[in-house]
Amino acid sequence: MTPVRQIFSITLMAVLFAGACSSDRRVGGTIVMSSAADADVLFPPLTLTLQGKQVTDQIFDNLADIGPALNTVGDAGFTPRLADRWRWSADSMSVAFHLNPRARWHDGVPVTAEDVRYTFQLVKDTSLASPLAANL
Repeated sequence: MTPVRQIFSITLMAVLFAGACSSDRRVGGTIVMSSAADADVLFPPLTLTLQGKQVTDQIFDNLADIGPALNTVGDAGFTPRLADRWRWSADSMSVAFHLNPRARWHDGVPVTAEDVRYTFQLVKDTSLASPLAANL
């Protein structure tokens, strides 16, 4: 390897390392994904394939996500997203989510409980026949 290539490689690694260590927590930007197949549908209630799920997960936020430990037993394994906290009813038949007041749509409009209700009703709508309806 020529000295110029070595210097370029070392400089590139230093820049990437410094960028990875940044404390800047900006949201937004561009994401480039490579996939072996196309996403089926980019509408979450109708997405069936893994590729579609991977893309829609980058576009749409959930109330909470499964955390890095992939623990779905109890609440401790979930990471807050649009909701900053939640509370189960005494009979464990419902969950009340508290939306993070900083949660915004991509155009800056605040996310409301009505937005969540609309999405829930959309998935449950029998005329849409969402494969996710049984999960709700």
